[in-house]
Amino acid sequence: MKSFTDQGIVLKIIELQEASKLVAVWCKRFGKIITIAKGAGKILSRKGSSLDLLNLGKFSLHQGKTYTLIIEVELQNDYHTLKEDLKNISNIFYLLDLLNHFLPEEEKTTTLFEEFLNFLELYLITQKNHELLITAFELKILSYFGFEPLLDKCLYCQEQLQPGIPRIAATAGQAGYLCYKHFSLKEYQQFLVSDTVIKLQKYLINEPLSQILNFAYDPKLWKRLRLVQKTWIEGILETHLKSNVFKDQIK
Repeated sequence: MKSFTDQGIVLKIIELQEASKLVAVWCKRFGKIITIAKGAGKILSRKGSSLDLLNLGKFSLHQGKTYTLIIEVELQNDYHTLKEDLKNISNIFYLLDLLNHFLPEEEKTTTLFEEFLNFLELYLITQKNHELLITAFELKILSYFGFEPLLDKCLYCQEQLQPGIPRIAATAGQAGYLCYKHFSLKEYQQFLVSDTVIKLQKYLINEPLSQILNFAYDPKLWKRLRLVQKTWIEGILETHLKSNVFKDQIK
């Protein structure tokens, strides 16, 4: 058994019996840890007031034989301004859900952790391009975990994708595109992806998040881009994210 401290973000909370909580904490040095916060649901609990989705804090943890206990939480940022707006809540909680699905337990992911804190700061300082920031961070998550989209070649035959030639987004657990040789153009007409969508994805992958804040784009283009990446993510995870449904309903 050992005790340790680390900076962390609350990804998910499940209420347990006897006022305890099951808390998924994404730690900067130790990765995602599934913890138990005993008595955190009690009205006068100091831990309970610091344990909310998205809260950033210094966590004192004790690893027992069967589970890890939260001993104390020193709250550093509750991002209350984000939580005051329902649209922001749906956006950010979707990303927390996405991260919770992708992050393996107890595996160091410091670079992505710091990138997410950077994302939150950029999200706070701008009133526009929130959706494009989220789309860019989705691509960073995919790339970080080995699912970086193949944008220049067909996933099936590896031939170069030529400008103006029909292609569709892959659906079977891969991120990328299929060229016209591998689908019926008549049957998949509504799934065709334009050159502009791919150009935008290349830009989002290669540029830092700060460059996206004032980027001008057509909302219709973003809608197609979101549909493509939603298809990729759900194919890779093999599930439909409820937070994604909620996000769409709020929008």
